[in-house]
Amino acid sequence: MRQVLYLILRGITSLFSLIPLRVLYIFADFLLGILIIFPFLRYRRGIVRKNLTSSFPCKSKKEIAHIEIKFYRFFLSMIMESIKMCSLTKKQIKKRMKFNNLDLILNELESGNSVVIYLGHICNWEWLSSLPMHIPDKYYRYQVYHRLENSVMDDFMLKLRGRFGGISIPMEQIYRRLNTLKNKNQQFVVGMIADQVPLWRNIHYWTDFMNQRTPVFTGSERIIRSLNLSSVYGQVIREKRGRYICNFKLICSDPNKLKKYEITERYFKLLEKNIMENPPYWLWTHNRWKRTWHEWVKKKNDKLSESQKVSQ
Repeated sequence: MRQVLYLILRGITSLFSLIPLRVLYIFADFLLGILIIFPFLRYRRGIVRKNLTSSFPCKSKKEIAHIEIKFYRFFLSMIMESIKMCSLTKKQIKKRMKFNNLDLILNELESGNSVVIYLGHICNWEWLSSLPMHIPDKYYRYQVYHRLENSVMDDFMLKLRGRFGGISIPMEQIYRRLNTLKNKNQQFVVGMIADQVPLWRNIHYWTDFMNQRTPVFTGSERIIRSLNLSSVYGQVIREKRGRYICNFKLICSDPNKLKKYEITERYFKLLEKNIMENPPYWLWTHNRWKRTWHEWVKKKNDKLSESQKVSQ
């Protein structure tokens, strides 16, 4: 049944992707018009409004509402772009998703260093999976992913993200895979989207991000330090609909010279700047701040109290 559902999903999406992108954008604008008329239909509208208001405390309600509408327009456009990805050729994707400063990554690889590319859910992160086309085949090209709950959709997205040469590795397997390559002196590039909210048990560090106290993933930094990898940030900019540029910026080439969590801090500062310059193009529907500092402190105190009671 899973295979049948996958084939149906892939077939429908592939057919839909043959429609010219400009026509898909017209459909996206039609849907946007419906959302403007019926705001209660907007996907996760409460979360989007809360995230925007908390992240931009100095902006007026009118300014927040303007960013919100622009976000939904982008969000719908990106859905169409992701569908179109099913049929985009390598030549077409190269025109639409460009990468600057590639020499930064290639020089690190040629020097014998492997590279972690920090990314965020900003602009079209799905099209970033075309990067492997620009990296020589002699290097391993990985992208970390989190499994989707729906197995059919998970299979579909894995196939889609692998169209241009990237190999998707589950987060829980990535360290073992990279460590094996490192021990064999084989260079690799791995992309990690690291702006999700961690589970309570995975919270080890908090930072100030988008005017809010924010729990962050530190697993990427631990991998970078353990394997002595270079780290780069991919700053993605939207030129116009269907046209993006990714500029690479070096975070660090010698991680163990930095203090603990400094790599994570640098990443979030670069990501924050990227978002501040392009507010509508980050994934505001994600409930990024659902875990708060006060809740975390309370959980720690409760756990400490329980431990003390047991010891007594």
